[in-house]
Amino acid sequence: MDISQQRLVSSFANHFLTGCSFKTLVEARAQAAVILGEPVRPGTPQAKLVDECIEQGLVQAAGVIVNSGALPKSL
Repeated sequence: MDISQQRLVSSFANHFLTGCSFKTLVEARAQAAVILGEPVRPGTPQAKLVDECIEQGLVQAAGVIVNSGALPKSL
């Protein structure tokens, strides 16, 4: 995983841990575009990579919640 991917995963994990969400992948990709400094176009390898980073961020956030023993509302 390169630095850009790590930044995306961390950003998405923090986003989820603060109780935020995305209504659509388009919304999440827009946030990724800001972080990457370039647009994320649907149907591209970059979009697939961003989607995977969203998933990894969600898994990372879930791990923090499980390891803390706290309910999500109490974070």
